[in-house]
Amino acid sequence: MAFFVSKEKYSIARTKLELKNESIITTKGYDEMADWMIQKIKKEDKVIMQGELDTRMEVVVKWMKGFMY
Repeated sequence: MAFFVSKEKYSIARTKLELKNESIITTKGYDEMADWMIQKIKKEDKVIMQGELDTRMEVVVKWMKGFMY
């Protein structure tokens, strides 16, 4: 997971997730979602999320919940 602060003073967390069908997607969260992603999501956690694709074909996360198994 990577954490950035952009010129617009947004904090951005970007990570790659593996889906059940073994494809890989890039997700990113802004501001409070970025903080939550950095603090709560660890490698091997299972997550459910809601988001939308942006112009770079990355999923902008609007809502996410992590589960440890």
